[in-house]
Amino acid sequence: MFKIKRVIDKIYMGCGDDYKDGYVGCDVRKTKTAKIICKAWELSKYCKNVNEIYSRHMVEHLTYTEFNETLKDWHKALKIGGKLHIICPDLDFHIEQFKNAIFDEENFNNKWSNFSHGVAGLYGWQRECDINNKDIKTRYWDVHKSGYNKEIMYFYLNRNGFVDIDIKTVDKWHLVAIGYKY
Repeated sequence: MFKIKRVIDKIYMGCGDDYKDGYVGCDVRKTKTAKIICKAWELSKYCKNVNEIYSRHMVEHLTYTEFNETLKDWHKALKIGGKLHIICPDLDFHIEQFKNAIFDEENFNNKWSNFSHGVAGLYGWQRECDINNKDIKTRYWDVHKSGYNKEIMYFYLNRNGFVDIDIKTVDKWHLVAIGYKY
């Protein structure tokens, strides 16, 4: 685990147990692939002049306030010309799924139905939400606290100094946002 501020080329923010070749894993939880353990909005305490910050399905687990502070911090951690690459659920897609859902047992038990996938896209899969778990930090890690469509994502990236912003939807439900620090 890194304890001092250092130059790192690429960060995989919110890596969980996932590994991405060429990236240093960072997560709020200690995992088998995370080399940096910190809150998303504290990354700049651990590294500077980062070439790229990549985050896949992590930002929706932050509140909007946390996301705003995270973007400020990531902007600080990136070098001039550094790239931010965010992938998250497309809120518009999941709202439509939810609106078209059939709420019955069959669809509840089908992971890819408009019911199950729509709810998960909006509120998270909530895999570890055991009400008997006293540790609130681990009990709610797979819950969505915010949602993003192209307009919301653009607003937050732009207000935190990112430029040359490109946001698109990939595979119907993934919002992919790229921005740069200049």
